[in-house]
Amino acid sequence: MLEHGRDVLQLSFGFFVFLSLTKAQSPPPWTEKFQQAFGHLREGNIVAANHQFEALRKSEPQDFVLSNAIGAALDSTGHHREATEWYQRSLDLNPRFAPACNNLALNYIALGDAHWFLAGALQHLGRRDEAQREGAIVAQRKEALRKQERRLRDVLTPLTTSFSND
Repeated sequence: MLEHGRDVLQLSFGFFVFLSLTKAQSPPPWTEKFQQAFGHLREGNIVAANHQFEALRKSEPQDFVLSNAIGAALDSTGHHREATEWYQRSLDLNPRFAPACNNLALNYIALGDAHWFLAGALQHLGRRDEAQREGAIVAQRKEALRKQERRLRDVLTPLTTSFSND
């Protein structure tokens, strides 16, 4: 999974470089601070990384490429739930930004929530019947997980009780 994340980050950063070259521009102004924050993330210091990512967002509130890059950085280090939020921010700023859409879809798949993503995408496209079917699949899976959790609790409770009595 970590290799997948690195690939996503490398592709995202490669995309920035490509954009810079095709537009004859230098890298985005936030590149250095982003690299510092990503360094904190790789070192396992999520608090410092998040602090820097938020500061970057505040300094560039309309930069959808930055939000996507932050999502890719979080995704590459296994912070998939947080990555989802950043990808969604990117798409809120620019709903047609394909890299963020692709990254969000891959992230949902990594989380096992592909049906949830598909339901949202279909809803966005106005295909409500299909979206409802996908939403029903999500609901069924969540209910199955709740049932499994209850069964596990029923099995484990007597075991933990017997160990605590010994």
